[in-house]
Amino acid sequence: MSRKTVKNLLIACIVIVILLSTMIIADFNYVLQKQQPIFCFSQYIHDDGGTVEYTGLGYKIISYNAKYGRHDIDLGPVFMSYDPQIDESKLKIEVDNKNKTYNFEGIVENIEVVDGKTILTVVSKQNEKQKVKIISGTLIYKNDFKSRLNEIIVGSNIKIRTSSVDSKKEIHESIAEIINIIE
Repeated sequence: MSRKTVKNLLIACIVIVILLSTMIIADFNYVLQKQQPIFCFSQYIHDDGGTVEYTGLGYKIISYNAKYGRHDIDLGPVFMSYDPQIDESKLKIEVDNKNKTYNFEGIVENIEVVDGKTILTVVSKQNEKQKVKIISGTLIYKNDFKSRLNEIIVGSNIKIRTSSVDSKKEIHESIAEIINIIE
């Protein structure tokens, strides 16, 4: 091969790499902005809550929106596989609440964090206040389905089963065993 041919091949390879890089970066930015990519030629929508798989020239972009899994964007080679990483803690697991008894019901008035522990101030319909400490073993449900702490907001109507009530204080303090958010 002559020097001129090698130089032309090198320039062609550099131009192709620059063009592919530009296409990949542009498409990835479009997907980041929740828009349709312009250089991808294939699109597949998964039945998991809205995950979309875009395929381009040698690359794939997967915008995960799994109902009980990932919510991010993955960029990789065209043979990259779909992996929603289902989080079993997010699955709606119905709880047998017939055997659960609650000893306090009210509306969350305040949420504070003290020494890494979340403390709720809950006011009952009889205007009784109770401070409830949430510990790592506290079970949290929403309408009898497994839920998470971040679902509890000020104004939430909740039922609580507590233990170790300290009734010597003006506002009773207890540790929550079970919390059920009622909507």
